[in-house]
Amino acid sequence: MTVSRIVLWRLAACASSWAGEAKSPVPATGGWDYSLSAGPAWRNAGNLKFAGASLSGRAMIPSCVGSNTIAEPPIGAATGIDDRYYNDGFVRLDPSTAIDGITGFWGYQNSSQVTGDNLTMHATGLQGIRGDALARGTAPAADRREEGIGPLIQFDATSRRELAGCRPGFSASFVLTPIKLDRNWSDFAMTQRRDDYRHDWSDVYNL
Repeated sequence: MTVSRIVLWRLAACASSWAGEAKSPVPATGGWDYSLSAGPAWRNAGNLKFAGASLSGRAMIPSCVGSNTIAEPPIGAATGIDDRYYNDGFVRLDPSTAIDGITGFWGYQNSSQVTGDNLTMHATGLQGIRGDALARGTAPAADRREEGIGPLIQFDATSRRELAGCRPGFSASFVLTPIKLDRNWSDFAMTQRRDDYRHDWSDVYNL
């Protein structure tokens, strides 16, 4: 926020500040008497209200950690008949698989995959899951009465001629009324996170 300064100009009809006796009267010229005075004045600027808000809480925040990802190996579904490719071998359909559900079109890489009548194949996949944690705070608000003593310069002019028993004139005053407002806040915060996983599959076939 920035510092604001308010300058008030007041006419004689609404002036309510005290400036003391005129210290530097100017010799009258024509039909007027003039005076210039300076001193402290009590000023009251009323109540200063402040309320903050943020639009960023409803904004679309781009991902800094990437999106959800999944990379499954080409091993097919757990049920059904399919071509299957593993890290250490494959099992594919042959011309009679659709009839008897058996295939002779397969291969593996090392003998350690065979245990008894069973052949074990291995495959690896990856998955990334992104999550956002959004935190919204309460925006600040203030209601403060601004009053105190400030410097005043006042200029007065009075006519020497009377009009219906009154001597018309005018008055102008300058009073400095500083109002300082300095607030910093944050009512929006977001934490982005992505967890990456490795999925390992093991399929066992009867030889």
